Amino acid sequence: MLSKTLLAVATAATAVLAAPGPLASPKPAGGNSNSSSPPPEYIPQSDFDFQSLNLALNQEWIELDLFHYGLARFSVEEFEAQGINAEQRSLIEL
Repeated sequence: MLSKTLLAVATAATAVLAAPGPLASPKPAGGNSNSSSPPPEYIPQSDFDFQSLNLALNQEWIELDLFHYGLARFSVEEFEAQGINAEQRSLIEL
């Protein structure tokens, strides 16, 4: 009984190992060097698109102002006391 089970497992393992791999398909047409398609246009197509882009842009401006305010408001010593070094402050500024 054990030998039949072992034989079945060995046969299944051999079948899996002997299975051919996926065929290499040629590279599909397109990509960065495709000059036949027009470049994308990043323009809002509706009022909803405009409002969504405007909201996202304003949120980014608010975040930028907040980071700059925080860097100006607190001293280097206060940042250092919290474990934020010069490299991390430069990342916050960025």
